[in-house]
Amino acid sequence: MFNNITMSTKNKCKSSKDDNKGIFHEYFESQEQIKAEEEGSEEKWRPRGIWVLLTWLFALTSLVLFITLMCMVALNKHPGNRYPAPCEQNTQHDRSKGRNRRYLECSVPIKTNGSDVFEELTETEIYEVVEFLNSQPDLKLESPDKLSIESNCIHSIEMKLPDKENVLAYLSGRGKKPERMATVYLFRGADDPPTVDEYKVGGIGDKIYAHLLKTDRRQTQVPFIYRPFSTAEFFSIFRYILPQITKRAGHVLKESYDAMPMKCGDKCLKISMAPVASSFIPAGKRKSWFWFQHDIEFSSVRPLDFQFLVDTTSVRPTEWTVEQIWYANQMFPNLTVFLQEYERATYKYNFDTPKVHVFSNYGHISSLGNPRGYRVEIHKMTKQLHPEGYGFEPSVSWARYQMAVTRYRPEEERSSSVFTMWDARSPAVNFI
Repeated sequence: MFNNITMSTKNKCKSSKDDNKGIFHEYFESQEQIKAEEEGSEEKWRPRGIWVLLTWLFALTSLVLFITLMCMVALNKHPGNRYPAPCEQNTQHDRSKGRNRRYLECSVPIKTNGSDVFEELTETEIYEVVEFLNSQPDLKLESPDKLSIESNCIHSIEMKLPDKENVLAYLSGRGKKPERMATVYLFRGADDPPTVDEYKVGGIGDKIYAHLLKTDRRQTQVPFIYRPFSTAEFFSIFRYILPQITKRAGHVLKESYDAMPMKCGDKCLKISMAPVASSFIPAGKRKSWFWFQHDIEFSSVRPLDFQFLVDTTSVRPTEWTVEQIWYANQMFPNLTVFLQEYERATYKYNFDTPKVHVFSNYGHISSLGNPRGYRVEIHKMTKQLHPEGYGFEPSVSWARYQMAVTRYRPEEERSSSVFTMWDARSPAVNFI
């Protein structure tokens, strides 16, 4: 009986333990399920929280920008709130210059957004000026494709600064924006007498107008002979003067320099010019010197000894004349005299230096018993040499010889220097 009781007790205890174990298992499963649901809910709501935060941040930024914009609009409507009252102007006698001058008692506040009054003319504004001037019948302007010396044309257009008082009034908020203006220089070769006129063009972008600039401080209408050298003048030289030189003295250029200015193939001569200052020629005259150069690199340091002086006083290029010829260090009064003297061989340049030179180095003898040799051939040699010490010759000392061959020295890193152009009389590197 005792044994039965004991077994029954054991069974009950075992059953109780199994029940407790089941209850605990269910409890833990429910806790894990709740935890998993909470984690899923947190992961589900985490992206939404980021977007909500960004939305609030964007709304706050928009509000700040809106308030700033309203403040700027309010200030622009009331410029007096930003700038003080206009400065009072007094007049004081300037004894040093013997006249009255005006000055401001207080400083003028400057607006940083008013710099547009100093900006250069835009492409649209320039087209507007050109179209307006071309529409004026009294100016008789020609289009660029029909440009010639004896025609009226626009030479240049540039922005004209407004008056200082108007600019200061505009920048201080006391005046309206100054009108856009331009200074235009007109070549009036078709007029009698021909002139160079300085025109003022105003009201650009609004009611445009133009008139000859009037001032008592300088001339705004000068004689035509004092005009700047233009493209049309160079075209006239190529059309009327160079053909004369080539036709009459082309054989001289070919014999002397083995090149021609026209129909030259790969052996061409370039042309350069230098106007003669009015102080060196009679009043009312306009003249320029022209000279030839080989079409090679650094041709400016190798000018040829053939130059000619052209009288370009007339507005008709057909009336231009070649007055003087400079050749082989000799001056001739005109092209005819020069050709006569050249044909008589009186002034032919006796140039006996060969174009091909051979140097032999007997310190190096080949297996056949011949010394090592070098062949130097001169191409497009010039007959005008710079005398030693003349002008910028120290910086290009090789220009005093037809050919310069020097022995390389270890201390010579280079034969020239960028500093030579700034001090030609005492160059940083002496080539020879």
